[in-house]
Amino acid sequence: MIKKHFIFITLIGALLIFSILPVINYITDPTRVLHHDYKNRYEKFHPNKLFLKTLYLLDHKDKHDTLVYGSSRGGFVDVRLISDKAFNMSHGFGSVSTYLHSLKVLLANDVKVKNIWISVNDYDIWKNNQETIDKLLHKGNFIDNIPVYADWLFRKTTQTNIKILKGEMPLLKSEYITDTSKRIERAIIQEKTLLNFKKRSIPAATLGHTGIYRIDEVIDEMEEIKTLCKENDIKLTVFMYPIYSATYLAYDQTKIEEFKRKLTAILDFYDFYALDDIAIDQTNWFEGSHFAPSVGDYMIQNIQKNNFLITSENIHSRIKRTRTLAKKNAPLLLIDNVHTLHSDLELNTSKTIFDIYVNFEYYKNDQFSLKKDSLNFNVIVKEEDPYFILNTTQTQSKLTLLTFDIHSKEESVFQLYLKDTKKANYSEGNRFKIPIKKGINHFKLVIPGKYVNNGLRVDFTKTVGTYKINQFIIQDIEEIPKI
Repeated sequence: MIKKHFIFITLIGALLIFSILPVINYITDPTRVLHHDYKNRYEKFHPNKLFLKTLYLLDHKDKHDTLVYGSSRGGFVDVRLISDKAFNMSHGFGSVSTYLHSLKVLLANDVKVKNIWISVNDYDIWKNNQETIDKLLHKGNFIDNIPVYADWLFRKTTQTNIKILKGEMPLLKSEYITDTSKRIERAIIQEKTLLNFKKRSIPAATLGHTGIYRIDEVIDEMEEIKTLCKENDIKLTVFMYPIYSATYLAYDQTKIEEFKRKLTAILDFYDFYALDDIAIDQTNWFEGSHFAPSVGDYMIQNIQKNNFLITSENIHSRIKRTRTLAKKNAPLLLIDNVHTLHSDLELNTSKTIFDIYVNFEYYKNDQFSLKKDSLNFNVIVKEEDPYFILNTTQTQSKLTLLTFDIHSKEESVFQLYLKDTKKANYSEGNRFKIPIKKGINHFKLVIPGKYVNNGLRVDFTKTVGTYKINQFIIQDIEEIPKI
């Protein structure tokens, strides 16, 4: 009997929660999707841009004839420089796939469009938005939108919902969706403050990089956009955003090059993606992903002058040029901190100052053992803090390159502990770490020479188990004059 009562009470409780949850979500509606409200937003909260911008255009079919698609980076592009009838369709983690779906909805509902500008992000070639599109995109009618509404109605209650119910987040009149010019004007003012921070420590923004690519899928999506534009007599302009220098160095540029080559096989595009002055100058960047408005102006002005146009005829010379820029500029950017490089980026190295395979003159603790064979080291880690210290390794170079290959059966973390002086102590606040995945891991790290000279501590894992280290080599990097 007690068990039956418990089941009954549990079912009643579940039904109450199930019925109350959508009511709370509808009343609060932080993203304004459920209210179809693009005229208001909650203070300090971002509404669903893609849904609401699509809705706005469906309500104003003849107001804008030029659509400028982009990710959140596009929020810093002043589309007024393109046309007084241009509309900024940028939204968080926008990608070619979200632009394609949005364009289909707009054209199917007779939105009048003459020009489309499509931006391409570096993450387009690996980030798959297919699973989230249904939660973001207005489908054009109520029936098709039911999955979108259901998703927002039955989400778990969050602190944001509670703050709205308590009146701590007021609903304000806003042109956040309908007119981005005010945001641009605020960003122009913010950009001026960047001049005061010319030497900041801006980390790379790799945005959840997976290492799994979908280059051919993006090309297919772009080709479909091209076909839609041709069928609807729309002029298409495609351009690739610039990138911050540290982020450039963290990505596999051979994949970016492969994508560029395949893109020129179907259309011409304007390429601003290189390790050039735009990428290097920190006054162009709010952080490792978003550029300042002056960079947006620079792109528009050069596109209008037909500069940086890449075709199937000049793509090879463009890639040669970007490789030259990378090889010459990279060492100049890496003086102060440890940086991760992808294996495709070649730096000029000279002598080897440490090779674990031939040099055993270093301090190691007793939490691991090494057994050398003809191909690699077999490493047996017995406790969770194995490390060795390169206490005799020295260099005359400002920069060194560590090449490290490790095969792991478990996910773990590789860490370097750094000292600014020989007498300093190692600390958690002065370390570099990078995740180790299951399988083969290949790392290339640029390490300032001062850290090598002060005794570099290497924690090659923090997980008990058996590993294979195929190489652990540190080489000097030759200095290259600035171009």
